[in-house]
Amino acid sequence: MLIKESEVPAIPETMTCHDHGDYQVVYTKLSEDMVIRSAVCKPCHEAGQKKAEEDSKKEQQAAQKERRQRRLIKAGVSKRLIDKTFDDYVVTLPGQAKAKAKCEALTADVLEGKQTGSLILNGGVGTGKTALCAAIANRLVDTKTVRITKTIDLVRELKETWSKDCQDTEKGLIKHYSLLDLLVIDEIGVQYGSETERLFLFDIIDGRYNEMKPTIIISNLGMDAITAAVGERIIDRLREDGGDLIKFEWDSHRKKPN
Repeated sequence: MLIKESEVPAIPETMTCHDHGDYQVVYTKLSEDMVIRSAVCKPCHEAGQKKAEEDSKKEQQAAQKERRQRRLIKAGVSKRLIDKTFDDYVVTLPGQAKAKAKCEALTADVLEGKQTGSLILNGGVGTGKTALCAAIANRLVDTKTVRITKTIDLVRELKETWSKDCQDTEKGLIKHYSLLDLLVIDEIGVQYGSETERLFLFDIIDGRYNEMKPTIIISNLGMDAITAAVGERIIDRLREDGGDLIKFEWDSHRKKPN
């Protein structure tokens, strides 16, 4: 509080803190005749400042985590997998070790801006294909553009550009997907298999091939069925530049009812 200098007592006042005992009131000259009287226990004041700083740091960390989670959701990572990292991927078989190593190597190349081959992940449900891609997105999302999308959603998004009310264009959307640092297309073979859908997928993957950007496709189908679903031209482009097929040939990790 502000007081006049003439009101400052000759003998400093002593106050008592319940936690820290006696302390002296501090007087700090503000101007020619005004003084600031501070009756605050120094340890209490320091503890309050420390708590305020810790609370502020926690709030900033929580806000940062929330912003990051929004970016991951926008990138197509499901809420169920939003916190998944490579450390969460349990390896008990050689095939799992290979799958994890290939995905980590691709991630490292994308982070460093290196040219890297695409991946085809195929195998049964619950074998960890999408979880590994979520781990990739988790590592890339802070500095790179990454998107995980289901085939049917990608095709639907492109078809929506045909509407006169849509502000996006088919060409613009294909260009957008062609320039992403990494594109993951899930559920290959679930689409209807029309020629239009194949052309959409070809245009995007061919665009990425020309831009030398890696693509990951995920399917529960065998390789022959994947090829039949998307066409030989797409498979050829995915297998160039060191592109690899990774087979997830183990049982589902998901718990089954007794």
